[in-house]
Amino acid sequence: MHQKYIVQIMVGKDTGRPCGFGFITCSYRRGADDAIKHMHGRELGDRVISVNKAEPKGGVR
Repeated sequence: MHQKYIVQIMVGKDTGRPCGFGFITCSYRRGADDAIKHMHGRELGDRVISVNKAEPKGGVR
């Protein structure tokens, strides 16, 4: 099967400009694990990006 992704880039309500973070939902857990392994700490444009699993607001429950 092919990996499918849903990508959300968060933007400011007032400005409509990117906030500097987003979310990617993968159809398979391995896709998420591979993305973290291969992309965390890499350069994207002129920035070093952080890639990790999202946690619920307020931390892990």
